[in-house]
Amino acid sequence: MRLFETLLLTTFLGIILLACANNKKAFNKDADQATRPSNKQEIQIDSLFSSFTKDGSPGVAILVMRNDSVLLLKNYGLANLEYGIAIDSTSTFHIASVSKQFTAFAIALLAEQGKLSLKDNINLYLDSFPQYQAPITIQNLISHTSGLREQLDLMALAGYRSEDVISSERIMRLIRNQKRLNFEPGTEFQYSNTNYTLLAKIVENITHESFSSWTNKNIFAPLQMHNTFFYDDFEKIVKSRSYSYQHFQDSFRKSTLNYEIIGSTGLFTSTTDLIKWIGNFDKPVVGNRETLLLMNRTGELKDGHKISYAFGQDTKKYRGLSLIYHPGADAGYRAYIGRFPSEKFSVTILSNLASTNAEELSMRIADIYLFKGNFLKPDISKPLIAEKNKISRVDDAVVERYVGSYQIYPNIALTIKLDSNQLTGQFTGKKTWHLLRPVSDRNFIIDALQVEIGFKNTGEKAEELTFSKDGKITSANRIYSSNLDTKNLQQYTGKYFSDEISTYCSITKVGNNLIVGQLRNNDITLNPLEKDHFETSAWYFKNIMFSRNTDNQITGFEINTDKERVRKLSFKKIVIINL
Repeated sequence: MRLFETLLLTTFLGIILLACANNKKAFNKDADQATRPSNKQEIQIDSLFSSFTKDGSPGVAILVMRNDSVLLLKNYGLANLEYGIAIDSTSTFHIASVSKQFTAFAIALLAEQGKLSLKDNINLYLDSFPQYQAPITIQNLISHTSGLREQLDLMALAGYRSEDVISSERIMRLIRNQKRLNFEPGTEFQYSNTNYTLLAKIVENITHESFSSWTNKNIFAPLQMHNTFFYDDFEKIVKSRSYSYQHFQDSFRKSTLNYEIIGSTGLFTSTTDLIKWIGNFDKPVVGNRETLLLMNRTGELKDGHKISYAFGQDTKKYRGLSLIYHPGADAGYRAYIGRFPSEKFSVTILSNLASTNAEELSMRIADIYLFKGNFLKPDISKPLIAEKNKISRVDDAVVERYVGSYQIYPNIALTIKLDSNQLTGQFTGKKTWHLLRPVSDRNFIIDALQVEIGFKNTGEKAEELTFSKDGKITSANRIYSSNLDTKNLQQYTGKYFSDEISTYCSITKVGNNLIVGQLRNNDITLNPLEKDHFETSAWYFKNIMFSRNTDNQITGFEINTDKERVRKLSFKKIVIINL
């Protein structure tokens, strides 16, 4: 009897275990299907990245996640063209400015540990740093509201080129030598890599470790991100490295990266490692829930105006959904991480080809996966002025008064011309001419940019216009060509020196042009805007305003770089005294 009962019980348990095993297999099968793209999705994605499948092409590594699960981990193209090595999920890429969120996370961890406060003056942690009239806080660095000049612009002005080895220490020497800020801290947002280079230096000074070592011990090792590190040694061997390329005629050529800059850039990582980083935002292994919420918190200005930038990440709406993201671009590397928190969905693209638009491709992937979810249809841009005010055209005699150039910002002018009885406008340094759509005889809209232009029509020519974007109105005066007498160009010639970047330049007259020469940069032609005011086609030498003394003699000039990332950098004229 006992034997029979034992056999019966064994048979019963076996049936239960078999049923559980089948259920588990069915569950795993369903889960596996949920984390893999459908055939339709995969076909769409393959089509999206078809250009990278050509023989001998650099490529991309793709990571798509939802709810801590990997939906897609796929690779196209080559990591190394010379040896024909394919990209895989362990291939390491330099991710440029996407590195900033890791630097911000290091600061957030130190704040969590009570080793710093975001309100602290950065001079507490940086030796021999300039004391400006208004203090700069750690939060100012985090949110790009410090007013500090852009390090890459300063390096270019000082004669450094992309093929030079550029280290954080060389940048620190330049930053310490700056006598003025672009603006008072906390009053504007202006993206500046300098901020995050300083944040890395602050971590080093607090922890008494190299930034690379500390982040490895406190972030990457605990997250088991074994192929991730800050690259602070130009000669260091990088395992499974994807090399950097750019298009050259019908082929490719190397795009050399010589940076030893860390904090603002400098991180190498792989898509396999980024699975753990992205997962940490939802299920913290390093840091706590408050730390991760802080990472997503956006900044604000002194006047209470909210900005979109958070901790090494930007924020915006994409098709009605909140998106936290950051792109990166250095040499031929392109990178992007975008997270949709409400959907617990993220897209990451790493590439070693300069022409890759990682952000655009990431959003196309999001379109493929989320179109059935909470996505809205693409927003249709609405006119800034009600459609009922729209008129078809303005009298030719009126619009002719508006033709000319207007100074919007110190280094940006809007040039307006008449083309087939319609006004078109072009901004300094841009190739596109935009249609000015009339909504009244004095008001026009550039629909592509959502900009409103209003002319103050006085006399034969409009002397001023208002430029309105995102609720901010700027007045711009008409620029009158200086019509310089070529005989008077000689007054601008001579040798100039900037003690802020320890650099000389010369201005010479060649024919009827003024040419700026520097030892390690190409010659630049000065194009006159008005008296003592010139612009050039060089992004790092964009806008120049000469200064004079009481005797009307030229004493120097100030430079604004493109996008005003460096404002009013001063060069003084060197006076040669003949004895």
